[in-house]
Amino acid sequence: MKRTFDAVIFDLDGTLIDSMWVWSKIDEAYLGRYGLEVEDSFEAELEGKSFTETAVYVKERFQISESVEEIKAEWNKMVLSDTGAAQKACSRIFRICGNTRTQNGNCYK
Repeated sequence: MKRTFDAVIFDLDGTLIDSMWVWSKIDEAYLGRYGLEVEDSFEAELEGKSFTETAVYVKERFQISESVEEIKAEWNKMVLSDTGAAQKACSRIFRICGNTRTQNGNCYK
């Protein structure tokens, strides 16, 4: 018997797919706006930190003038604007759930 879904709730990073590569790309681009480079130890320094804790750390370490909420909003905007990453993630997720289509980085059931 085929099952249908009205909604799906999932934990993306490291559970269903490996999407963590997106964040290192975002770190590089975001800090690059300030003329900063991501050091080799940077990713290890962020391990175990929540999204908010990471924003606080970046703000304090690099003396970013934006608020923590502005930093998080910008990171989310950057992720969503990377339609290739969004489509890749959606296609993997929806293969598990059933037929879908993608358009402009958005996934539709």
